[in-house]
Amino acid sequence: MIGRASILLMLVAALGGYNVAAISTTSMVSTISTTVMASCQCTNVSLYTDNKALSACRKSVLIETIDRIINETFGDRLTRLEAAAFSVATTSTSSSTSSSTSSSSANTCFAADTRFMLANGSSALLTSMSTGDLVKCINNTDGTITTCPITTVMHVEHTLTTPFLKLHYIDSQSKPQSLVVTHGHLVFTTNESMAECGDLPNGSYVAASYFEVGWPIVVYENGCLRTTLVTAVEPVVQNGFYSPLTTTATIIAEGVVASVYAESDLPTDFYGALMSPLIHKVESTLPIKDYENGIHPYIYNIFIIATTQLTPEVAAHAYEVAKQMYQDKKGVVTKEEMTQIFLDAKGAM
Repeated sequence: MIGRASILLMLVAALGGYNVAAISTTSMVSTISTTVMASCQCTNVSLYTDNKALSACRKSVLIETIDRIINETFGDRLTRLEAAAFSVATTSTSSSTSSSTSSSSANTCFAADTRFMLANGSSALLTSMSTGDLVKCINNTDGTITTCPITTVMHVEHTLTTPFLKLHYIDSQSKPQSLVVTHGHLVFTTNESMAECGDLPNGSYVAASYFEVGWPIVVYENGCLRTTLVTAVEPVVQNGFYSPLTTTATIIAEGVVASVYAESDLPTDFYGALMSPLIHKVESTLPIKDYENGIHPYIYNIFIIATTQLTPEVAAHAYEVAKQMYQDKKGVVTKEEMTQIFLDAKGAM
């Protein structure tokens, strides 16, 4: 299949520990050990754990996932890769530390009728907002409520029929409320009860598909963060979804503390390099708009080049160059700089 080895090698290059140029697609896939996969519980282990056995297992799971993703038609593959690129590893949050875990991902989107809390405490649909508008979000350093701008929107689908999960809860006024997200979207949960106002407690951003009745969530009401319980988890089908980004990668949606990302099998540094141009700077001050393919053109263009126009060796090298630039520039690169790396790689072939 066109581009299969290219994207596999590009993504596996992020794992480290592999001599990419010396490993064929077949040999990489064959490194997946059925025995290891069956015997180790590594799907929630950081890819960068010091435990070599668990790290090797985690890499095997990742390779299997990438192989499954790229072994499909190009259109479906691009959709899955786009969803993966708009995701990060599940992030556990204490007041100033985090650790990564991961699982397979779905689209990272909010239902089209989701209302987001603005800086002034009111709520609005994304379609009535502009990039640059300030919304309530979480300070990732100390867990306090802060304000941050919507930097851009990654995926816009006004009418596409989509399966979601509706998480029901009761607010402080004893009124029923709900948040509708795709199955893989990350929502904050905690084991700590917080009836009174406080900062975000220790907990994790977890995919909606894992939530059950009785799970705690954190809501923001009347200027106060507090915990409440999920009263029902309901599969629903609705039309339309949006994927906004903010500078903290968090947002208050329908009163609930949520991430702007979904869970993913891919390593965090892949997202760091790719998403930096969209996270760290407000893209424009224009109303939310459509994209030709529904997907942000920056992401779409890079995946088109990487999956269809580069050899495995060139794709792997381009990814390493992109990662090095990301590190050298301390995590802040532009869309033009990132795209140019892949264009240069294509031109050099």
